[in-house]
Amino acid sequence: MTTCDIVRRSIDAYVDLELRPSDRKHVEDHIATCESCRKMLDSRRHLSLAVKCSAVYLPAPSNIGINLRRKTSAPLRRIAWIGSGFAFAACAAAFTVWKISASPTDKIVSTLVRDLGSNVSDSSWIHAPNAVVYKKYFKSQSLRFCPKLRGFGESDFKMVGVRLEPFEGQRLAAIVYRHNDQLVKLLVGPSDIAGLVAKDMNGIHIRAWNDCGLNYWAVTKSDALEIESLREELVGRQ
Repeated sequence: MTTCDIVRRSIDAYVDLELRPSDRKHVEDHIATCESCRKMLDSRRHLSLAVKCSAVYLPAPSNIGINLRRKTSAPLRRIAWIGSGFAFAACAAAFTVWKISASPTDKIVSTLVRDLGSNVSDSSWIHAPNAVVYKKYFKSQSLRFCPKLRGFGESDFKMVGVRLEPFEGQRLAAIVYRHNDQLVKLLVGPSDIAGLVAKDMNGIHIRAWNDCGLNYWAVTKSDALEIESLREELVGRQ
């Protein structure tokens, strides 16, 4: 088995951030010098992004577990083992398909990526000359929380717009910053809404952190270090 074969077997796990650090480094070292494997990696990233952004997830019917147990708990005749086994496998597969549902964290990623291409100057965004107005806006919306704001005075990150983002029957604070002509977008909400995530997909970087009971999910098309710089400015700010 060639190095390319080994790496290609690991590419899906690499895209989904499931590899150990040592294995990730092995993949990265190889794709840095192998154009063929690099193209395959880019293709997988496009596929992953497309699935996360456009997949439709359906919840399982509440009685599906009971119905499956009824159909699979009856004694099987030995002579019909193969056919019955196949039927059981088909039922199990159907149950698995029904159970597939995007986690809140996956939905956060989809929301971040979908929102990345929006026009921050359109009417859905609130624009204000200073942080006081932004804070008053969020307080007027009766949110369960108040996000930390940065972007005036000494900061290199400038706030260019805020709005509320519907999510799972709740509302998140959406904040857009500009730094070095690049945009960094944040979604902010209570930590019980969704988990933290770190992903790099087709030139898009997503990072997240928790501070004072709130989760901050950030996305940019620029360097991921832009997010880290913003995080350092926001963490611990009153």
